[in-house]
Amino acid sequence: MTKKPMHKITTLLLYLIYICIGAGCINEHIVAHQYAHTSHKEWHHTDTLLFKIPALSDSLNYQLTIGIRSMNTYAYQNLWLVVAQQDVQTEQRKLDTICIAMNDTNGIALGTGNNLLQYESPTNVQLIGNHTESKMLIYHVMKGSTLSGIQDVGIRITQK
Repeated sequence: MTKKPMHKITTLLLYLIYICIGAGCINEHIVAHQYAHTSHKEWHHTDTLLFKIPALSDSLNYQLTIGIRSMNTYAYQNLWLVVAQQDVQTEQRKLDTICIAMNDTNGIALGTGNNLLQYESPTNVQLIGNHTESKMLIYHVMKGSTLSGIQDVGIRITQK
């Protein structure tokens, strides 16, 4: 007779553990997640990628992560980008320059995948939060005017 109540308690405890684990996995709120495609052959220095950002609260903290998808033929160790966030209404603009490590010192790609490599790079960019939509512009500032191998550039904004 004591086995049935013990079985019910064990089952209840297991359900509670699953609920707690599931709730713990939801630790970020994704505000925006999108990718823009570069031109098929080369990404020119003048090719600016545009992303629309929903209104952000000035009382919350956000994390901007830059995603890169490249072919394994990307020739440089790093990728230098300018990230410009511009308020649509006030035209307030904020510029940041970031560096994404693409290959180690031996030329080994740091991304995941085979022919198309994925890179995710969290940034320290502080986003403009003023309850209005904004746009984010991204372009490269590498020495050469064109880059080969970069397929897509993306952003992910999460609420901390």
